Amino acid sequence: MINKFDQKTCKELKDAVMRALGSVGDQYGVKFLDKSGNFTDSTMSFRIEAAIIRDGQVLSREAEDFKNYTYRHGLKESDLFREFVCDGKTFKLVGYSTRARKFPMIAREVATDEEYTFSIASIKYHLDN
Repeated sequence: MINKFDQKTCKELKDAVMRALGSVGDQYGVKFLDKSGNFTDSTMSFRIEAAIIRDGQVLSREAEDFKNYTYRHGLKESDLFREFVCDGKTFKLVGYSTRARKFPMIAREVATDEEYTFSIASIKYHLDN
């Protein structure tokens, strides 16, 4: 029983909700992505985005933005979901944030599934090497 929301409780509850949505996503061929949220002592809210899974890749809003905007920066649509190594860790390029000016490229660390942001120049460098 939750008596008060705090950061730890919100994370646990959000993780439980996302696990429960996993089976629904499998049934419909989508992946539910948890987005930002906030809480007070008595309320909690967070956004959930549903993204279609095609050819084993999650087509999130950021993935669509990558396809629509990155040609302006000399990247190709085929660069989406490419893997690269940075500081000995393997990452997969998963999207582009239209709201991030300095670090708009979104990559997911393969080992931990955590998202990180990179500059366009950094991504170009790592994809070429």
